[in-house]
Amino acid sequence: MTVYSTYGWGCPAPPFALAKTVEADEQMLATTFAAGVPDPEKEFWHQGRFELKGHFTGQMVDFEEWHRKQRGRAAGEGACKGKLPEFVVTSWCYADPPIARGSERSDVPMDRAKHARFACKR
Repeated sequence: MTVYSTYGWGCPAPPFALAKTVEADEQMLATTFAAGVPDPEKEFWHQGRFELKGHFTGQMVDFEEWHRKQRGRAAGEGACKGKLPEFVVTSWCYADPPIARGSERSDVPMDRAKHARFACKR
């Protein structure tokens, strides 16, 4: 499934949406990662398009509860509200280059050699 990173949208939100616009609140996913599958937000900052494989659980998850469970803290002011479909990620890759963690500019490419294992195979 093609999804887009919500990094840089300016408010606490789930990491992925099915559309590229801030108005896509109803298209966001509450993602969890199967055992052994790395979480992209913990690997590196990211922008752009990702390909996810996995399955929907059929559950609608409250964003605030998801955020506390996944991030270990409250989402805070201006956070996404409501329930989101839960999607368990069994594998993923990025289709657009993410940016390097700690970079101040969103157009600075990440270290491709270090993260090449996450690139989608064409």
